Amino acid sequence: MLKTTLIALLVLVSTTTHTAFAATGTAEVFFQPEEGGAHPACDLFLAHRFDRRGLGVSAFTLMTEGWSEALIGPTWAPTDWLELGASIGAEQVSDGLGWRFSASLWAGQGPLSFLGIVEFNPQTFQGDASGVWFDLTPKAQIVPWLTAGAKWRRGVGVGPLAEISIPPTPIALWASWMPIDPERVGGATHPKRFLIGAQGRF
Repeated sequence: MLKTTLIALLVLVSTTTHTAFAATGTAEVFFQPEEGGAHPACDLFLAHRFDRRGLGVSAFTLMTEGWSEALIGPTWAPTDWLELGASIGAEQVSDGLGWRFSASLWAGQGPLSFLGIVEFNPQTFQGDASGVWFDLTPKAQIVPWLTAGAKWRRGVGVGPLAEISIPPTPIALWASWMPIDPERVGGATHPKRFLIGAQGRF
């Protein structure tokens, strides 16, 4: 059922971004090598800007071990350095599909940028925070092929981030050492915790 939802979402985005409605996006695969496992995941992000007023649409899918999600929604960029987004979709739950929501904020000026994303489900409004997920990433481009920053991803931790582009390809490799868990799940520090990924832009 979730697979059908993911396919329908991709068809919808492909339709709205056909020919004159060209889409941009990223495809990414990343790993969390820890406790003898790689814990792979992959995601796809698509976006399209409709007009000069900054209105657009974005879609996102993610698949990992035992769980998947798909979301789509409007975006608004009131200036060239700020974009806001809100999405609705579905996530895989024990008895089928459940609602999933997200909000995002991107801000950037020159070599500096920030991307913040928060996701949640209906149980969040009932006091259950287990379905809340967020990723906060400030970055600075040091040279054309090197970007440095930090990442706080719920369920993983907080730590420094480095991203290396591979010109002239649209591929970038990134890694984040995340030894600190502010929520202290399994302990406050995890010195061997990393996220490692590869991303392609189009």
